[in-house]
Amino acid sequence: MKVAIIGAGELGTAFARVLGGKADVALWDVDAAKVSGMKPLAETVALAEIIFCCVPSFAMRAAVVAFAPHVDIQKTIVISLAKGIEAPTKKFMDKVLAELLPGGRSGVMGGPMLAAELGGGEECIGAVGFSNVANARESADTITELFAGTNLDIEISDDPHGIAIAGVLKNIYAVLMGIAFGRKTSEDETAWLAERAMGEMVAIGTHLGAHEATMTGTAGFADFLATAYSVHSRNRAVGVALAIDGGPTIKGEGILSLPSIIDLLGSDSARFSLLSALEGIVIKNQKSSEVFKNIFAR
Repeated sequence: MKVAIIGAGELGTAFARVLGGKADVALWDVDAAKVSGMKPLAETVALAEIIFCCVPSFAMRAAVVAFAPHVDIQKTIVISLAKGIEAPTKKFMDKVLAELLPGGRSGVMGGPMLAAELGGGEECIGAVGFSNVANARESADTITELFAGTNLDIEISDDPHGIAIAGVLKNIYAVLMGIAFGRKTSEDETAWLAERAMGEMVAIGTHLGAHEATMTGTAGFADFLATAYSVHSRNRAVGVALAIDGGPTIKGEGILSLPSIIDLLGSDSARFSLLSALEGIVIKNQKSSEVFKNIFAR
């Protein structure tokens, strides 16, 4: 198969390594210095059967708008790996792709796929869902065949919107877990925090339209645990920085998505104590020591 990967960051590079032995892979990045011998975008995607968009959520629209005129959207499978929300529109990635590629074979992928482990040959698991039910089965079979025999096992889901929601929420709550690790919270309290975080993920996810099974499965709980506990996790690192330094020097999708999730929930956001706690630290600049004291006082 011919595969195009848009975005040559850690995840895009990891995907290129995974698929290098099975497919004709072409990488493209807005920063040409990242890809040796990179071809123009139009040439990169023109013959691609599958396009993986490994760009941040804030860059997804620009990336798709740039390559869409050069592909047949009825035939080319386009999959988003971004786990965030488009801030201006408050749309999850499945809805962004569906808007830009109407009637196309677009989908989203989630699950525990840390770039360092994926690119390093460790076994990982991805969950994929497609927005267009008319060709979802055919698209699913193609993706399953593509990754067969690699270190990335694929699960097929009928809940693409849920996968997109789960990817956002797991990042947000992984930041909170990172703060707990940075504050050297006891393992017992950290376990309690993780359990409460997963409860809020399910409640918020289903409120926004996800299936409960998606939130408790590979794209939800599994990805949350990997992101929260792995030293390779950017969102965990952001949380640790918030606890240690009072503010992160890097930004992850969890921080970027937090205001949008709060806006989408409206007055209901106050019902979720951990989400409100993170809002207090990240947006209202409250001290993590005071916020965590209140969390465990409950």
